[in-house]
Amino acid sequence: MQRQLPSYDHWVLRPEWVDVPLGTDMTMSVGVVHGCILVSRITGTAGPDDLERYQRIVEAVLAEAVHPDRPYAHVTEWSAFKGGAHAARKGLVHYLNAQKNLRVYVNCNTSLLLRLSVNAAKRFYAVPYEVLFRDGMADGIAA
Repeated sequence: MQRQLPSYDHWVLRPEWVDVPLGTDMTMSVGVVHGCILVSRITGTAGPDDLERYQRIVEAVLAEAVHPDRPYAHVTEWSAFKGGAHAARKGLVHYLNAQKNLRVYVNCNTSLLLRLSVNAAKRFYAVPYEVLFRDGMADGIAA
């Protein structure tokens, strides 16, 4: 039985976007709220090759559910994330920095270590979008 993402009004959510395997120990669920908020949940441990699959899924969801010229926010739920390879974390920062329409990246339910890593990355890489932290998905979507 597949787990479903939280229920909100105005979701675009496809069954093929829920619990998508990214690698041997990582899955991702993703959807779009209000046509401009990409919502994702990462589960497991990220390997160095998982980033390419992550990018393909995000690009497919954005292409289907968000207008290509519309600014968007990305809200990620991290409570089930167990960590990842340095190359995967660094690659994620570079990927997000290349997104022209990304305006806000909201991290929800992060561990202290992940929060420290994100704050350090903000200093080393000039991120062209706002980075926020919230305690839950509802707060993250509202941000």
